Amino acid sequence: MSLENDFLKIYDTVTSKAGVVHSHTQNQWLIQENKDRNPPCLNDLTLTIQGAVFSSFNECIFKNMPNVTTDFSTQMNNFECDGFSFVSKNGEERLCFVELKSTFATQHIGKAIAQMTSSFFKFYSLASPIDVALFDKKIHFIVACQFFKNSDQRDWAANYADKQTMLPETNMLAELLQGMIASGTNTATKEFALGEFYFDDLEAVPEGTEHRIKTFPYAQKLKDLKINLTLVMTDSFGKSSASLNLN
Repeated sequence: MSLENDFLKIYDTVTSKAGVVHSHTQNQWLIQENKDRNPPCLNDLTLTIQGAVFSSFNECIFKNMPNVTTDFSTQMNNFECDGFSFVSKNGEERLCFVELKSTFATQHIGKAIAQMTSSFFKFYSLASPIDVALFDKKIHFIVACQFFKNSDQRDWAANYADKQTMLPETNMLAELLQGMIASGTNTATKEFALGEFYFDDLEAVPEGTEHRIKTFPYAQKLKDLKINLTLVMTDSFGKSSASLNLN
């Protein structure tokens, strides 16, 4: 049995939960932002993995779960990301967490990373009764946003990345921006251990609720879990759609 099948067998009413949208698609998954916003802003991301089947959910699958977060902890955040999907290809199963941000801003992208991490912990709590090799699966965190507004914003991002990557602690966003700007592309991916994730330097969460996973008493195996973190932008400023090929 796959993780998806076992998950839906245990949580057999999740697809009837208020607001939850569940779909099966082949090769592509369209993630949409449902909020009404003034343009220019990012509205949707098309994620492509040729030969794959996506079993995807909107943000409501992880919405309002304080019973596993803030009800019992001042350190956890009751965040959810815009989309989650089980991805199956050639017998291999992956997990994808996606968050869309309308425009480029370091604090927005930092918040997106925090939202995906919170969603992952909610999923991890739900999946804990399942006897599955979760730690052997490829896990993607994908944040999408508008391209830089102009050369000034791009230069600011480059300076930010250069300064932050010289600090002793890992700044995931800075490393992604540095790689993207150096390559001249609109996407960058890097693998990080979950224990490297923290958000206070990214201004992602209110002061006093910083989530430094490496200082928490989580199992070392969880802290060592590898996450493929991707930042993708639109092709140019003003576009409302972005696309990413993960093949």
